[in-house]
Amino acid sequence: PELEASVVHLYDTTNGIGESWHAFRPANENLGEITQGQFQFQKDECALTKEFFELYESGQKEYTIPAQGEQLRDWVLLLIEKSPDIKKSWGGVIPAIGYHHFSTFSGGALLSVTREEVSEEGRYLQRRAASVFDLAYKRYLDLQKAEAQAREAQIEAALERVRSRSMGMQKSIELGEVVNLLDIEIKGLSIKVSNTSIITEFSEKENGLNNWFSARGKNYLEKFHIPYSTNPGPVSKKILDAVSQGIVYYTDKYSIEEKDEYFKWLYKHSVFRKFPEDSNQFVFSASGWTRATVVSKNSLLLFQRFFLEEFSEQEVEIFKRFGKVFEQTYTRFLDLQKAEEHAREAQIEAALERVRSRSLAMHNSEDLENVILVVSEQLQLLQFRFENVSFGFDTSQMGLNFWLASPSLSRPILMKVPYINNPAFNNPFQARRAGKDFNVDILSREENQEFLQHMFDHSELGNLPEENKKFLLSTSGFARSQSLMKHTILTVGNYALAPYSNDQNATLKRFGIVFEQAYVRFLDLQKAEAQAREAQIQLALERVRARTM
Repeated sequence: PELEASVVHLYDTTNGIGESWHAFRPANENLGEITQGQFQFQKDECALTKEFFELYESGQKEYTIPAQGEQLRDWVLLLIEKSPDIKKSWGGVIPAIGYHHFSTFSGGALLSVTREEVSEEGRYLQRRAASVFDLAYKRYLDLQKAEAQAREAQIEAALERVRSRSMGMQKSIELGEVVNLLDIEIKGLSIKVSNTSIITEFSEKENGLNNWFSARGKNYLEKFHIPYSTNPGPVSKKILDAVSQGIVYYTDKYSIEEKDEYFKWLYKHSVFRKFPEDSNQFVFSASGWTRATVVSKNSLLLFQRFFLEEFSEQEVEIFKRFGKVFEQTYTRFLDLQKAEEHAREAQIEAALERVRSRSLAMHNSEDLENVILVVSEQLQLLQFRFENVSFGFDTSQMGLNFWLASPSLSRPILMKVPYINNPAFNNPFQARRAGKDFNVDILSREENQEFLQHMFDHSELGNLPEENKKFLLSTSGFARSQSLMKHTILTVGNYALAPYSNDQNATLKRFGIVFEQAYVRFLDLQKAEAQAREAQIQLALERVRARTM
């Protein structure tokens, strides 16, 4: 048979890339299964590919290359490397000569491969086929252009929705909503991602970093801290290297063993272990892990697949565009966060000033109770969630003397509780002896029950209704933060076992300082009242003496 292969070549002369769409039939057979395929080749991959481009660029409409010897061998080996199925069409034997006859069209050429020169009739038929194919190819380019424009409009609309949502952020907490929208838009572009996450606060590697995951099946973001490791594995090292070296984009892929090793480390050293069980099962049952990361000044945007399929070049370019938009989003988040911090600081300072003003307004020692009420009210206004707040004084003794205030009480209760060997007493005093000015702890159910029962037996708390006592004794424990000053201990606590945040503890320290100042003023007033009383007594005695004389 004359025809052994029918091929369409497309040439990208700008980048020197050729694309071959081929159909081969088995050697020396008129019938039989036709092998079809497609691959790309570079202009300079072998002598024959170079000649393909040179003849096409010469502008000739028709030409034949009688390939033989080393030239043909190199080309056949390249074909087999890029499309192994071709080998069976050659019968495993490279022919002595292969005539490659080309008829060009706009963008490429039709190619027939024969072992004999193509007949005039064959040339004529291929010229006509090339002419018809030229129309089809132009239509293909038009459709491709229309599809590209439609795809671009789809991408730009998705980007615009993310931009609009980020510009509409009124509070920093809304960042999670923007990231989840970004995750939705990426999936809406038919890109397969398991989730989207961001990494922030990574400038000081010794402090670790924060990772925000778009949670599966949820409309909010889960944030957890990843601590720094002196011996980082490949996942952490990749992140650190990208940041330190100024890399703006990278992809990485991990086998099931590498993935599991990293997530087991996360379980051990971060709050990732608190994620829902179904999420954890999803991660560990995955066949692998593929990530695409866009690195910006303040954030890393990660697109993740929990399988081993790599991202395409088109997907990578889309990720980069979303990365630029997200950096604008994160910049706005930082601006909002800064504004909120300023507003919060003004709110805290106003609350502290109310306490200062009330303490300065004290005219006698009995007014301390009003200062305690103001402190309790201001902490509530600052969104402190507590069952009670206590104001310990005369703390040189191991026992506890304190005012107890609570949102459920109209006035503070003064209590004087003798010492027992319990962490409620021991922890703050041990912290103070260690030179600390703050204590954070959580009393267990047993420790808290012992402390409560002791107060029921030895303080005004024993007057509570039995129902209230039973409720308190049934709680799981008590979480508290304590500001330890020279004369006073300011304590807030809750039975929900919810530790107070670092920001709340810093605020409590400031309230502790202000209350210490109020208590010093109370002591001064108390001393002045004692001196005035003593002067009053001495004057009365003096009048009696004078009358006697």
